[in-house]
Amino acid sequence: MGDRGSQSQWGQLPSAGGRIVDRRVAQVLGKIGSEGLYLRPRLPVIDLARDVGLSPSRLAHIFKIDAGVSLGQFARALRLDRAKELLESTHLSVKEIAGKVGICHASHFVHQFQKVYGVPPGSHRRRTPSLDPRMRASPSVGSRRTIKAA
Repeated sequence: MGDRGSQSQWGQLPSAGGRIVDRRVAQVLGKIGSEGLYLRPRLPVIDLARDVGLSPSRLAHIFKIDAGVSLGQFARALRLDRAKELLESTHLSVKEIAGKVGICHASHFVHQFQKVYGVPPGSHRRRTPSLDPRMRASPSVGSRRTIKAA
């Protein structure tokens, strides 16, 4: 995960003065981000724990201590951060974005997004100035309008 110009939730999560103390937690953090595991509907905690030689409950415990949040909260923050990027840079519908970030139901995605960012995803998209002027002229999120060829 690189710097994207604004501090994401990813950059705010680790405790211990911004650094991860336990190397196993650092491995899990790297694997979740680099392999896109956070985009799956369910984080493969059993596999992650096995990869670092821990039981799932022990991994959950030391992760919470080291990162300051649970594995689930961490994955959710990454999902919503990615969803925010997609809202700002694509024409994908809210439902499509929810699916791409591993959230099965668009209504659940809307609720989570609003809880974190204070506005529903569609409102966030409308408030975000686009780098591409054509993006402003695109149909609103969720619209079923079709464009006929001349």
